[in-house]
Amino acid sequence: MAGIMHVFGNLLVCSLGPYVSVEVACYVCVSISWVHLLALCCVPESPVYQVMKGKLNDARLTLHDLGRSEDIEEELKLICKHTNDALLPQTKDDHGKAKRWIIKLERKNIRGFFITTVLLCLQAGGGRIAVIYFATMIFKSSFSSVDPDVGNVVLGLTELCGVIMTPLLVERCGRRIMLLMSLGFCCLFLTILGSYLYLEVNDYVIINSLRWVPLALLMLFLFTYNFGVGIVPNILSSEMYSPPFRSTCCSISMSLAWFVLLYSCQFEHFNTEIFSYEIFYICAVVNAMGLFFVTFVVPETSGKSLKEIGNLIERHCIF
Repeated sequence: MAGIMHVFGNLLVCSLGPYVSVEVACYVCVSISWVHLLALCCVPESPVYQVMKGKLNDARLTLHDLGRSEDIEEELKLICKHTNDALLPQTKDDHGKAKRWIIKLERKNIRGFFITTVLLCLQAGGGRIAVIYFATMIFKSSFSSVDPDVGNVVLGLTELCGVIMTPLLVERCGRRIMLLMSLGFCCLFLTILGSYLYLEVNDYVIINSLRWVPLALLMLFLFTYNFGVGIVPNILSSEMYSPPFRSTCCSISMSLAWFVLLYSCQFEHFNTEIFSYEIFYICAVVNAMGLFFVTFVVPETSGKSLKEIGNLIERHCIF
């Protein structure tokens, strides 16, 4: 839901930006944010969190509200088993602290942190920021028949389609397969886009018959990006850790990814130093490295319990 709202917000700004003032656009976005905030008040607490806090009756009620009324006790026993480490006595003695740190420093948690951090950094630096930043510039420089403002709206709709499809297919296809497909196609489309811009910068005659290529490539890239690498790393970040340390480790991973995102936003300065097509080649290389990383390091977690995922991380990781 958060991913859909994020992309919808971008689409809304692209749709309103050319026709209203910045002040009006901000008021519209703020009003939708308030609707989102009120909707979050209706979201139930996680049963896992309630079990960790010892609120078993509340966990039963939540499972019932989530439609698990037929197997509540079985599901509750499974959650209790998987969160057993989280129910350690919160004592202040040295033994209790040492025991919790031992669990925290388990190899599977360290590997899970490494996998999650790399995937989130790939998400931040995989080329979406470059595509969004240069989209209008590409439309104008290619003398395309598509109006840049209309083109940005089309790109926003394409992103929204990719984000909506991900929850529908992630359990059926698997996280790892979707990541591999997304990274592979993103690498391909960015390479082709970089080659197109190279031909345009060097005034090749063939470019006159390829004016339709930029919009098609931008649409294909944004769809495949949001189909996998734009959403799946966020799903995996909740599956790679033991429950007691999930929130802490996820927060650190996302904070590190934000540094990559902030660095990726400096394309305004890069464009004065290197041609824009080289930026897309760099992003293509990043996606290619991500493809190898997912192939050799990231396990498939779809349909597996936290214990099974931990065992997979132990076996599948190369370090």
